Parts: sequence; C-alpha cells; structure tokens
Amino acid sequence: MGILFLVDLDRIKRDPALFGKVLTRARYGRLGSLTIYLVTNGRELREWAESLREGLAKNFDVTVYLYPVANIEKAVKMIISSCRGDDIVTICKEIPEHHAREISSSCPHIEIT
Repeated sequence: MGILFLVDLDRIKRDPALFGKVLTRARYGRLGSLTIYLVTNGRELREWAESLREGLAKNFDVTVYLYPVANIEKAVKMIISSCRGDDIVTICKEIPEHHAREISSSCPHIEIT
C-alpha cells in the first residue's frame, strides 16, 4: 500500500503543513511508499525536488515526479497506470475537478486535501 500525491507547488507554498498531513498518514498507516506528482508552472525545480526526496527517503520509499501545468494529463495517466487497489490517492483541491474524476474512476481510495 502506498500514497500517490498529486499536488500543485503553489499549494505547498501556501500551506507548508500539507506535506506533514500526508506524511503523518503515511507514517502511522505504515504505508510502504510515497509517490509525489508535483505540478509546477514550468520553473526548474529539480534541485528542490531532489532535496525533498532525500529528506523524505529516510522514512519512506519516495519517488518525486515533476510535471509542468501544461502536462498535467501525463501525471494523471501515470497515477492511473500505477495505482493499485489498496493505494491512497491524495489530490490537492486546486487540481481541476475533471482530473480528480478521471483518477477516481480507476483508483478507489481518493482523498481531496
């Protein structure tokens, strides 16, 4: 079981505790993995994402994917193709509703934060 987290970088900047909320669930739920699909406005964030991954890797099996806003459909397809029946998909509320519906049609455990 793992968490797939689709989030907009601007949301993380406005709500720094958001990662903590998701990580608390992962830690206490004893989930094996955390995959973050980070949607950005096309800024180069590879260094930031790598430092995030390194910080989280001490406690979790972590993968971070970066997607520009224009390619959010690719992130949605990746989530749908990698979602297993017991995975929890956490989507930030800023992600367009039609993408959330598309994901929920394939992944049974959806949470909107």
